[in-house]
Amino acid sequence: MTLKRVTYIAGPFDGQYVQHDATLIDKFNLMYIDVEGTLWIESCKAVDQCPDLYTAGRYGSYILAQNVTRGDIVIHELTAKLSEMNALEFLTQKLMQSGCDFDLELVKHHFD
Repeated sequence: MTLKRVTYIAGPFDGQYVQHDATLIDKFNLMYIDVEGTLWIESCKAVDQCPDLYTAGRYGSYILAQNVTRGDIVIHELTAKLSEMNALEFLTQKLMQSGCDFDLELVKHHFD
């Protein structure tokens, strides 16, 4: 898996935009660590005519971890571990054991 460093423009927040150094993990998602040490995963879209500039995508953002102190190496390690797992392993070994609530759209569509 090839990770690419990009610039991500988030916002607006109170009329202001925030620029982050981010890592593109696939065509439509990136990860970054904000100044408070929060690790985010965010859907994104490329800006036309600017191959290294991205803005918010369709699906929002999610916090993966807080108080991250090891910088971008965490993104590389996390991406490598997740890419080795299949979806069932991720569901049973990570999501179910995390104690958090989650909602799978796949299940909703199956029963509709």
